[in-house]
Amino acid sequence: MIGTYSTKKMDSLQAVFQALSDNVAQDEILSRHPEILAIFLDISQFYRESGAPSPSLQSNQEQPRRPRNWNSAVVVKTKDDIFTLVNEHRKDLMDMIGVVREHCTETEFQVPSASSQLWPEFDAVRFTGYDQSSAKRSATILSLDYFSQSKTSLNILSYEDKRIYKVTQSGPRSLTITYQIQQATLLPNQLYILHDQWVFQTSKSQNISSVTFGPTADLLVSGACVVGRDQYGLGIKGKLLQHYSQVSRQRATAASLGRNKGFSDIYVEWLNQELNDACPTCNITEPLSTESEDHSLSPNQPFFSFGETKTIRMIPHHDFSSSANMLPLEVYEKFEDGLISENNTLYNQTRPSRPSPYTVTTTGDPDTAIKIFCKEGYDDKNYTRDEFKRAESASAFYPRIQVPRISMTRDDLLYPFFTGLGQASYRFAYNRVGGGEREIAEKILYMEMVKAEDMLRAYRKSLSQNIVENANRKYEIQEFFSQDSAIRTFQESYDAYIPLSCGYIRLHKLMGMQWSINGQLYPSLSTLLNEASQRLSSASLRESSCPLVFGLGDVDGGRVMLASDTPECGRPKVVFINHRVGGFHPVMLDLAVPLYKDLFFIPQYGEGGQIGNPNTYASEIKNNTLFVNFEPRIDSLTQALFDIKMRYLIQPFFEEARKLGYSLDDHVPILSSALLLCAVSAHALSMEDSFISSFAAGIILSTSKDWEGFLANLEKLGFVTK
Repeated sequence: MIGTYSTKKMDSLQAVFQALSDNVAQDEILSRHPEILAIFLDISQFYRESGAPSPSLQSNQEQPRRPRNWNSAVVVKTKDDIFTLVNEHRKDLMDMIGVVREHCTETEFQVPSASSQLWPEFDAVRFTGYDQSSAKRSATILSLDYFSQSKTSLNILSYEDKRIYKVTQSGPRSLTITYQIQQATLLPNQLYILHDQWVFQTSKSQNISSVTFGPTADLLVSGACVVGRDQYGLGIKGKLLQHYSQVSRQRATAASLGRNKGFSDIYVEWLNQELNDACPTCNITEPLSTESEDHSLSPNQPFFSFGETKTIRMIPHHDFSSSANMLPLEVYEKFEDGLISENNTLYNQTRPSRPSPYTVTTTGDPDTAIKIFCKEGYDDKNYTRDEFKRAESASAFYPRIQVPRISMTRDDLLYPFFTGLGQASYRFAYNRVGGGEREIAEKILYMEMVKAEDMLRAYRKSLSQNIVENANRKYEIQEFFSQDSAIRTFQESYDAYIPLSCGYIRLHKLMGMQWSINGQLYPSLSTLLNEASQRLSSASLRESSCPLVFGLGDVDGGRVMLASDTPECGRPKVVFINHRVGGFHPVMLDLAVPLYKDLFFIPQYGEGGQIGNPNTYASEIKNNTLFVNFEPRIDSLTQALFDIKMRYLIQPFFEEARKLGYSLDDHVPILSSALLLCAVSAHALSMEDSFISSFAAGIILSTSKDWEGFLANLEKLGFVTK
């Protein structure tokens, strides 16, 4: 199988292959399933650095070691065979890959039939479970027909939801960490389609060109094909390797793979020979440069790679409210019957006019006690009914909404208790450790991908409906973009004087000054704020014909939470916790808050322990003009968040709106005005560089008249948009 290697270590490696082949490719199973053409196994982890096979493969004696997860791929003849193998012969599939316990119940995971609307949306199926030692095992089941198509994307039906993959590679100077960002789509049946790719590429925003195999392609290329190698395995590997060479303009080697850091020398030797056997004539042209001369990212800054953007057509019309997260009825009844122990309020009530949240726990068996998050109604039935209706409406568009139950005895709102942290909290933690914490970065990116997916789905569903608006309606989201509120917030931060490097300046005088930012002159804040206020008035918004979408209004990092404990099922739980202004409103207003707060994180939320930027300051006041020096600082994670918003939310929505006859280019001034008011309303501007950065961002963006101008202004603020 691996050629004529004569060394003792190669013989040892051959023994590993044989042991795995005997364990997986059982003759009696294969004889019943001639449709199974090839089986690939990820065997790198079964081989120690020392070059000796793992103990469990050399003897039947159990060794005290931590169970290892491992992956496989099964290739069958046709896509119909995937349906048959998973749905009708699941026991044989489980026996073949050594699974004794499924990841989920059989009823929870069924492959849709060829007559289903979902059938054309997926190419492969990922089946997961656990072996006798509780190690996780998975099999990605593909068809040979798939490889005859002109596809380089791979849509996988899965019970798990995994969107971020860490890849470590040996670079010319040091090891590089790249996060592969993979789209996923939640389906109405609560399964996922993972939008895998053959290769992922770093975005043009990074001064490095890196091409990495996607998770499934990496397995197929690096794995041992223990069944059907010569007939099918080498051909499949060759197709993937040829595509990699065309994209990267270099030949793939063991060093090209995402897990090469842990490969033993003997495994690398075998793998390089395997790659050469699979693609001896891969076309190589001028190699891409791996690092440019102006590469400026610090060693701790990771890279981020993306694939093609995918959109599933049939999803937008689905109503997710039937699967909304609510307190179980039996728990609600315990609350109503008083079978609870009350806890303290969650925080001191600083605004008595608003209800206080508190928690209770059901009494009885401590092992089955349930915690409930409650909001007081203060005898205000309008408040409780209004929040319930808003949550219920939002749940039809957003699948990750908690809908409360209303207590009949107290008129309080009752929610399932949720233990987790917001995306903004993870951003603080990421900044504190200098960007070197893998798990924190993965959580931030995962939540951003979920936000983009859910917002785009809601927007698309909105466009598919005929929305009849009350002509006199005032959009509640407008409370975020009030000029009076913005100035009041600013006044509360600075009182009458603003301390700057060039001296103290009175607030009213600052409002009337022009700004010269890096040599470019801009109108005064008073002028810009008056224009923004007029543009965002109810009358102007109604006349603008900006598309109306159902949005939550503030889907930024402070309003999206991730459960603290990732469940064994591999389905991280995300909850959107605020729908106070949820409803139909102009799409540009709905985009403004998450764009500003997520992309200009430090000016909005404060430095979080970061050192100030000495190159951003006010240099002088002259001729009623404030001259400022502004040095944008956008780290690679913030750039990645921008790329996610552009790739997976804004661009797909703009394209869909254009097909329906909307010209969103005409409505960019609404977005730019809203962003100015976000900047002026920003909190925690006690440091001069935070103040300058926030106001400079708002002023520069406020001058955007169309989308091209908006992107050009983002370039001035440090983002790469092309």
